[in-house]
Amino acid sequence: MPSAGAPATRCGCCGALTTARDGVSVRVADVRHPPGTMGAHAHGVPHLVVVLAGGFSERAGTHVREAGRGTVLYRPAGEEHSETYDEPVTRYVSIALPRTYVPARFRGGAVPSLCVRGDEAMLALAARLAREIVSADAAATVVLDALALELAARALDPRPNARGSERWIATARAMIEADHASVTPGGIADALGLDASYVARTFRERLGRSVGDAIRAARIAAAARRLAAEPDVSLADVAVNAGFFDQSHFSRAFKRVAGMTPGAFRGAHRSNPSKTVALRDEILGAWDSATVAS
Repeated sequence: MPSAGAPATRCGCCGALTTARDGVSVRVADVRHPPGTMGAHAHGVPHLVVVLAGGFSERAGTHVREAGRGTVLYRPAGEEHSETYDEPVTRYVSIALPRTYVPARFRGGAVPSLCVRGDEAMLALAARLAREIVSADAAATVVLDALALELAARALDPRPNARGSERWIATARAMIEADHASVTPGGIADALGLDASYVARTFRERLGRSVGDAIRAARIAAAARRLAAEPDVSLADVAVNAGFFDQSHFSRAFKRVAGMTPGAFRGAHRSNPSKTVALRDEILGAWDSATVAS
């Protein structure tokens, strides 16, 4: 996997500037394409593309599509297509999806490609994916998967029926709390025996956050608990056990949530435990206080 914050690379054949990162099971690329033509080609796995700026014309078989800002394209594995870019710069997010991350009705037989007009929620998900590509946070890998699953569900499936989801959402939350350092969105769906894209979208609709964000919050919450309970534990040990690449990534992620570094949190706890207990409770509240919407 490219390191967090890896520099963009420029394609020698078409000049596109690409920043990419692997999630747990997806690969997400933020692409800026100059004017020109991309000849006929195909991908070995399904792809979703969301246009953030500019636009292009795409030909796939006998179909010609005009893609502008907000267009969402689904390209099944093996579909040959070509593009013509006329805008000064066209920016899009491209997501390579494993077969199991595509909604179930798109997995068998001759699955067609799709071109739909995305809503603001889809654009927001795509923009968030682009930001997570360069996030200096190991939890970004699970966040990328969760956001990609949500986007696939919104683009490819009608609104799912979330009735009866309370029981499995409670189970999913328990899995995250018990195994926050290694649990993944796809692993949760597999354990529940449910479609992964359905789980991702319903989880957000019921809890107001993505599965990936819940995992990230659970990691920070666990670290805060440990820092308060074990004042002499090394920060490197806390970072690794919380599922982060290293201490520096952990410190940056912790500061974004808590407003201070882990070391400062521990020092403040030693000098004023009552104050940091309140702060710890506030951090934990980002996850522990989440409730299933009625």
